[in-house]
Amino acid sequence: MQKPDIKHSEYSAALDRWAKCRDTVSGEDAVHAAAEKYLPKLKEQSAEDYKAYVMRTPFYNATARTIDGLVGMLFRKDPVVEAPAALDNIIADMTLANADLNELAEVISREVVGVGRVGVLVEYPQVMESPATLADASAQNLRPYCTTYKAETIINWRMERVNNAMQPTMITLSESVTEWITAYESKEVPQIRALLLEGGKYIQRVYR
Repeated sequence: MQKPDIKHSEYSAALDRWAKCRDTVSGEDAVHAAAEKYLPKLKEQSAEDYKAYVMRTPFYNATARTIDGLVGMLFRKDPVVEAPAALDNIIADMTLANADLNELAEVISREVVGVGRVGVLVEYPQVMESPATLADASAQNLRPYCTTYKAETIINWRMERVNNAMQPTMITLSESVTEWITAYESKEVPQIRALLLEGGKYIQRVYR
């Protein structure tokens, strides 16, 4: 039986470190919420005393300020993009969620500086029939787009030699999709998206 939710050993080893990075970037509320993870409880403290002890302990968020400073230095000047005019609409909305190239680059930079890792999946919308012309594709907004994946969602991968170079031949991504139960009520459904290179062909499989 296939188990697409198996996690890479390096992922498991890094998960706690990533969680600490997220907490420190989030600031005092997140650090206080983690309580004993960062501030051990004294033997003689009651639960109420310990809670008051945590709330009295300040946390100076130097991490977030450092990231803000480093990313600010990177984007002190807008990146110079050299691309054909035909790509202007893609550059203006890289994610199909109104994030332009600069905004996408900043998101990626913050993730790299904050936890050291981020994934970007470039896809093309699925269609039943390919558009006959470029004008038809434009009218249907059929064009590539990017989706970012945080380090914690890239749970497994395999590297193999392909065409005499080490290439990823399997990556699994943990994600969730919104399903509408009624016209007004929805729920989040977890799933695993597997990106695979099989027989020289790139395929995707989705497991729920």
